[in-house]
Amino acid sequence: MSERHAESDNQEQHNSQRQAIRLGDIPAVLAWKVAAVLATALVVAVLFLDIIGLMIRPLGVLFAAIIVALTLAPIVDWLERFLPRLAAVLSVYFALILILVGFGFVLVPPVATQAISLFDNFPEHYENVQLWLAREAGMDVENDMEELASFAAPLADQILTVPMMVVTTGAEFLVGFFVSLYWLHSMPRSKAWVLSLFPPHRKDSADEIMQRVSGRMGGYMRGVVFTGVVVGTAVFVGLTILGLEYALLLALLAFLGEFFPNVGPILAGIPAVAIAFFESPGLAIVVLIFYLVIQQLESYILVPMVMMNTQAHIPPLVTTFAVFSGFFVGGVLWAILAIPLSGAILTLATDVIAPAIRERTGGLPPDDAAETIRSVRIDHDAVDLELEEPPR
Repeated sequence: MSERHAESDNQEQHNSQRQAIRLGDIPAVLAWKVAAVLATALVVAVLFLDIIGLMIRPLGVLFAAIIVALTLAPIVDWLERFLPRLAAVLSVYFALILILVGFGFVLVPPVATQAISLFDNFPEHYENVQLWLAREAGMDVENDMEELASFAAPLADQILTVPMMVVTTGAEFLVGFFVSLYWLHSMPRSKAWVLSLFPPHRKDSADEIMQRVSGRMGGYMRGVVFTGVVVGTAVFVGLTILGLEYALLLALLAFLGEFFPNVGPILAGIPAVAIAFFESPGLAIVVLIFYLVIQQLESYILVPMVMMNTQAHIPPLVTTFAVFSGFFVGGVLWAILAIPLSGAILTLATDVIAPAIRERTGGLPPDDAAETIRSVRIDHDAVDLELEEPPR
């Protein structure tokens, strides 16, 4: 019996030792598994970023087409009362093509003429500025201008790529045109499919949120185009009255600058002041004051009125950050698209994410929270007054 007990004890001891060895190996196995998972995640992340980098231009064309469709959607919805959906969409795009072609015939020849004239007269303007700086400021700008010319020399190599850029841009424009046309035509079916993913009691709120997102994106672009037309027209009339050359070219720059809020109008005003300085410093000061007045009227009257009426107001901090981040990610196209996309994200954050967090945490909406804080302060003030009253 004693021998059997001894054997069983030895067997149990051996099993416990094997189990201890296995338990001791678990941390090492887990470490290898964690390392493998992290390495795989890193490789997937790098590949994903590479794919995004390759797809950034096609995605920009896709988002541009969607935003154009959302911009034109209210017009199509109104025409759909009288026409079938497809006929309404084709009518809107046909009218848009006629408008673009008409503006092209009216604006392109004089703008091209003014641009060529500015390029031809640049040496004379440069000489006048050089003489004025040498006479008034005592500056020797020849060396500085030579260094500037050496920096600008590599730009000549970029001119050779212009024909390919024109072809690529034209192809992207055609693709975006047909994608936006198809997207606008299929919007009701796409919306119905998205709403089918929600339970019945959530469909109304989901539909409302989708309308807010599309309204904010399309409304922003409609507001920007309207503001650009007003500002461009005002710049053209004002510069023509001041007698500044290239007024139409500068008005076009002012229109394009409206697509880059807070930054574009400033950049669009710099060439006007520079061209005015070529003629006389006094005219440059007058043009600078004129642009400052235009920007103040735009910032405090035009933009609030237009954006509030289109329900597309986006805070200036968000627009500025969106412009810079979009430009560094995908160039000029993404700098334009980043603002309506940030408006959509802002709508989702305020109408979906924030209410969900408040529902979980028991928080109050901003207006209710402000009212609660105000009432608490009033109660505290009343208590303090009661405590400060001397006893009778």
